Amino acid sequence: MKRKIASVAILLFVLLTVKTHECGQESKPPLTKDEILRLLKAESRGRLGQTNIVIEVVERGIAFPVDGPTLEELRRAGARSLLLEEIQRSGENRSVSQNDATSNESEQQTHARSGAVAIVGASASSCP
Repeated sequence: MKRKIASVAILLFVLLTVKTHECGQESKPPLTKDEILRLLKAESRGRLGQTNIVIEVVERGIAFPVDGPTLEELRRAGARSLLLEEIQRSGENRSVSQNDATSNESEQQTHARSGAVAIVGASASSCP
């Protein structure tokens, strides 16, 4: 129990002190499910702790849909609750941002069409 509390405390400390993006630094693309599975395999061999994987998920996000079978696959690969919860949270954020992006694209297309219609209308009315 003390070990779990210590792990959570360390994770919170790291998350609060890590800078997410430095000026002039390229951001890395979101993690794929295969990348997370590879990181879990490395973690099982003692090379990487799951806290580091959680940090990567927080910073980069994920590039795959999160559903029951996906979470079960990650669980079987050794993912613990803290990592699974962060993947779920990132999956929810991913779907919200995709919906926002889709609505923004629709708005931009609508504005572009109305602008094109206005330009066509203006040029037609200025013809002799």
